[in-house]
Amino acid sequence: MNIYPYIPSPDISAYCEKIGHDFQNLDMATIIAMSGLPISKKHAAWRELIAEYPDCQVQARLNFDAQESLHDYLGALIEHEEKKIATFYTPNYGEVFRFGVMWSDANGCWNDDDGTYSTFDKAWAALWKEY
Repeated sequence: MNIYPYIPSPDISAYCEKIGHDFQNLDMATIIAMSGLPISKKHAAWRELIAEYPDCQVQARLNFDAQESLHDYLGALIEHEEKKIATFYTPNYGEVFRFGVMWSDANGCWNDDDGTYSTFDKAWAALWKEY
């Protein structure tokens, strides 16, 4: 997989390619996520990564739980995002509502936005159920 086009900085991309930097699969998954490319291109790249590279565990990080399988995580993320997109583009589906929650504490800043809802009442109910 040629990961260099996914690196947002052309200078850094060119330098990494020049020195032949070998990215690990978790590095590549993160670069794809941060690339700023359309989600369809990100999903295609993650699918290619899953098909061509071995699976690995992912250690816990700030705002990210440990994962037993990078492949399973990426597959579930793709499925979740594609379901949200399909819901959004469903003809005659109506308005779309989302909730966002942001806060900060001694450990840093946090935010959460979860789900797409067809009515305000459903979004409000989900917000209260989660928090």
